[in-house]
Amino acid sequence: MKTPKCLGANLTQQWLQRYGWEIIPHPAHSPDLAPSELQSVYYGQRDTLEILQETLWHSRTAVQNQNNRRGVAVPSSLPVGLMLAD
Repeated sequence: MKTPKCLGANLTQQWLQRYGWEIIPHPAHSPDLAPSELQSVYYGQRDTLEILQETLWHSRTAVQNQNNRRGVAVPSSLPVGLMLAD
């Protein structure tokens, strides 16, 4: 019996590629790895929050630029609440 594919998976992957989001592999399920070690493995010395903020800023900017060309407001569903003030 064949398992049906998720209809949104291909669209999501296309969207991520279009906007240049890097897809990182799922971390190993090892009890020997602490979250702080995973952070250094996947992100080097950069802070996870800094990477998230940068990614969201670039995504929001891309959406704003695209919508400004079309004369459309930026969707409120974009997760700007995760952007923290300095």
